[in-house]
Amino acid sequence: MTQNYRQKFYEAYTKELSNFKEFETERKRILKDFWHENNKLLLGLLGIIIYDVACIVYMAVTGALNKFDAQPFEYILFILLFFSIYPLLFGFIGLGKNYYISKNMYKKYLKGKFLSKLLKVFGDIEWNIGNYSSEINRIINQSGLYMEYQLLYADDVLQGTYKGVKFEIAEWLKEKKHHGIILCFDSNKEFKTKTLIETKKDLSNINYQFIQNIIIGIIVLALVVLSSFIYLSESNYFEFFMSIFYIVVVIAIFAYPIINYKSTQKIKTESSDFEKRFNIYSDDEIEGRYLITPAFIERFQNLETAFGTKNIKCAFVENKIGFVISTKRDLFEIGDLFVRTTNSKYINNFYNEITAILRMIDYFKLNEKIGL
Repeated sequence: MTQNYRQKFYEAYTKELSNFKEFETERKRILKDFWHENNKLLLGLLGIIIYDVACIVYMAVTGALNKFDAQPFEYILFILLFFSIYPLLFGFIGLGKNYYISKNMYKKYLKGKFLSKLLKVFGDIEWNIGNYSSEINRIINQSGLYMEYQLLYADDVLQGTYKGVKFEIAEWLKEKKHHGIILCFDSNKEFKTKTLIETKKDLSNINYQFIQNIIIGIIVLALVVLSSFIYLSESNYFEFFMSIFYIVVVIAIFAYPIINYKSTQKIKTESSDFEKRFNIYSDDEIEGRYLITPAFIERFQNLETAFGTKNIKCAFVENKIGFVISTKRDLFEIGDLFVRTTNSKYINNFYNEITAILRMIDYFKLNEKIGL
């Protein structure tokens, strides 16, 4: 990825900012509507907060309710203070929901106006909301990128071709909170086995399905063993031998995933610092070391920096590469409702996020020297 991309990107951005007045007028209109629709709610919440603080201060100073001879109105103050929690809670929930709606309204407006034009700088890349392909789920499920999430709702989706490589990026959410992105693309490097990279000390790395199968296997095995002893005590030899047969079958069924799980080897790389922060597993140590090169590690760490995360996973499977990057911040944003349109903070973050991904695709596309 050359400096030429940066120049073209910011030239396209500057060109679109020629419509600054239009963007800024729309931002102010949405912001004005938000304050207008929520001013009464804000005043109500402010009044409740002032009342609660005044009650707490009064009770702390007078020692109300710690006395046996508290006045009736002091009990009333305490009751009102207690029940004010509910309107305060639901008020903030309503305010947060309205803020989320207004903020997203402006972001979608801004992206709809010129995000696709910015992406054209890098190749045939399209932006949409929520329309991701089934290929993402298939690759993630087969890769072993176990997480506590299901891709039930996707926000921004980028699909297209960069230097002849098809790729797809889906910003995934859980309970309407941003949790990161899923990235899948083809590799020019062929690999026959599966290699997995996971952040250490990450609870979402736990294969809950594997643990669940082991627990079920133990319970079933215990029940079958118990029944076999019952049949033996009753001299029911036919049922006893059938129970032994069932025990063998159960052991065979549930031993397979354990053996298969153990067949994955933990491998070492040329970077000891990388190994301190990530677990690397592969069905084939030689192939795993072939894939996890110093150049790959450098670009992998660029993804971390660009997305501001310490939780990132990667899998190589079926000549495809999948990444799951978890973060709490909004991604691929080019503006914000409470920030002037000319503020370059968001557009700079967007450029860094996109180019970090494209650098990774660059690496797997060709074994050639790439100017970064």
